[in-house]
Amino acid sequence: MGVQACQSLAESERRPPLLCTLLPKAAFENIAMASRLLAAPLSALWLDQPIDRQIDLIRLALPQRKRLGVLMGTESTTFENALFSAAKQRGLSLAVTRVASNASLSDALLRLLVNTDVLLAVPNSQLFNSGSIQNILRATIARRIPTVGLSPAYVRAGAAIAVYSTPAMIGTQTVQLVRHILNSGSWPAAQPPSDFEIGINTSVMRFLGLDAAEPAILKRRLELLEETP
Repeated sequence: MGVQACQSLAESERRPPLLCTLLPKAAFENIAMASRLLAAPLSALWLDQPIDRQIDLIRLALPQRKRLGVLMGTESTTFENALFSAAKQRGLSLAVTRVASNASLSDALLRLLVNTDVLLAVPNSQLFNSGSIQNILRATIARRIPTVGLSPAYVRAGAAIAVYSTPAMIGTQTVQLVRHILNSGSWPAAQPPSDFEIGINTSVMRFLGLDAAEPAILKRRLELLEETP
C-alpha cells in the first residue's frame, strides 16, 4: 500500500509477485518501468479516476461549460492524448498549459483561465498540493470558474465538484483482486477504481450561479454511462 512500499518491494533483489494499491497511476508506471525486466508479476489498483469518468462528470454536472482547462507538469503528460480524445468525443474543447516549476504556477494559471470556463485538477503533486491549492481555488472562484477536484478535501477547500474513491472502496476492490489471483492464478492488469463517490460544494456552486443534480443522481448517471457498451 502506497508509493514507498510498492517501490521498496519492486526494487528488492528478488521481487515477489506484487499487487500495489493506494498510489497514483504515474508513480506506479514509473516503478513498473524500472522493474520491467524482472519476471515476477506486477500490477496495481491506483487512485486516479478514469479520464472518461472525469470528463463525463463535467458534461453531466456542468453542461453549459464547454471549455475545459488543465494545468500539466512532468507528472501529467502520460495521459494528455487520452484527455484530448475524451474531451473531443464529448464536445468539449481542451486548453492545456504546461508548468515547468511551481514558481511559474500563478502566471500559467492566469493564462489558462482566459480561455477556460472549467478547470480540471489532475493528479500532479508538483502543481496541486497543500501549498498551492488554496491559491488555485481563489483564482478560479474569483473568475467564476468551477474547479473539478480530486477528493473530498478539494471540495471542502472550494472545488465545485469532485469524483473520487474512498479508502474503503479501494480496499474492497483490492480484496476482490487478491481473491481473483488466489482462485485463478492469473494476474489482472493495472486498473483504476471501479466504485466512486461524487462530492459537491453547494455554497461554491451557488456563488458561481450553477445548479447541479444531487450527488447520488450524478453517480447513477455516470454508472449508467459506464455500463453502456
